Amino acid sequence: MKFVLLLSILLSIFSCQKRPTANFENDKCFNLKKERNAYADFKPVDKKLILDIKYPNLEFEEIKNPTAFDPNYSSYTYSFSNVKDFISPNEFQYLRKFNYQNTEYYLAQNDFGYWLIEYINKIEKPYFLGIATDKYIHIKNSEKFPLISDGKLQVECAFIRLYEQEIQLLSGPKYEAIKDNLLLKINLETIKKDSDHDGFNDLFENYIGLNPNSKDSDKDGINDFEDANPLYKSEESDFTSLYETLTSEIDFYDQTISTEKIQKLRKRNKDEINSKPFVFSVYFSDCTYFKSINPVSEKTLILDEEYLKKDNFSVGTGFNYSDFSLFQKLNDHQFEIQKYHHSGSATFQCEKTKSGWKIAMTQMVQI
Repeated sequence: MKFVLLLSILLSIFSCQKRPTANFENDKCFNLKKERNAYADFKPVDKKLILDIKYPNLEFEEIKNPTAFDPNYSSYTYSFSNVKDFISPNEFQYLRKFNYQNTEYYLAQNDFGYWLIEYINKIEKPYFLGIATDKYIHIKNSEKFPLISDGKLQVECAFIRLYEQEIQLLSGPKYEAIKDNLLLKINLETIKKDSDHDGFNDLFENYIGLNPNSKDSDKDGINDFEDANPLYKSEESDFTSLYETLTSEIDFYDQTISTEKIQKLRKRNKDEINSKPFVFSVYFSDCTYFKSINPVSEKTLILDEEYLKKDNFSVGTGFNYSDFSLFQKLNDHQFEIQKYHHSGSATFQCEKTKSGWKIAMTQMVQI
């Protein structure tokens, strides 16, 4: 899968105004407000709070002789002979295959969570189920019940709680089941509902903050399904250009990256980006410069810090993400920034020149 688990990294999320001014201490893109330590902040969620959560689109039925939750489980990829022919293995992992009313369905997952993939006439259609992988709900790899029955998807599940975080990739996160005898059901009509007919079902758009009633959530003239930055309009500025470079696959070390070079690479990568509409790199930031990027190499979601705080995303489960630190101003033309990723972090020194940004990596920390 494109993303890997990023739960052990110290995260800093920052805000910003539209443009840097002489008053840098008041510009949140360049001023550290609070550095959050994921380990210090982590506290297991109270069991009662998990059990009291309401899921308007989900039905839970208590069953006898359930498949027991295995706290040592690891997800695996189901291999089907025709899967590789129609969906990239980098987009989804496949858990089950099922035929219902002469149609093939696949239960799958990616870093956002669980999906139902419909396959008709060699055309695939993924539908998000609205369930994050192991975010309070664990879907079991069990075939005791048919995957679809009477117009409803049904899977065995358990309510679970994360009680110990992953420790720098040395030991995985640890979970416990707090209710382990459930059959989860979702109406197929609910799963497939796509109010604006843009290609993303409503459950997915609500989950990532898009408008399920508008094909173009950010009103930039590009449909959400084809938009590389569907949450925000892209705008040009020096620091936006720098973020575009730092989030790209450009070999930018110790060379000046011009706007023209970024534009050429973006044009070259357009077809590759559009070929994987359900693959995003996810960041958390309130910085307007960052939100305004026109991504160069990959589809990008930039979510507000409030989203990070919601449901313990910063220290628990949910989809995987990367982060940037604040910009530290070294002088009028030089800035320093850190990027945190799954295997450590990197520090970059960025110098603004007449032709673009010159970037040098000054430090790397491997985990």
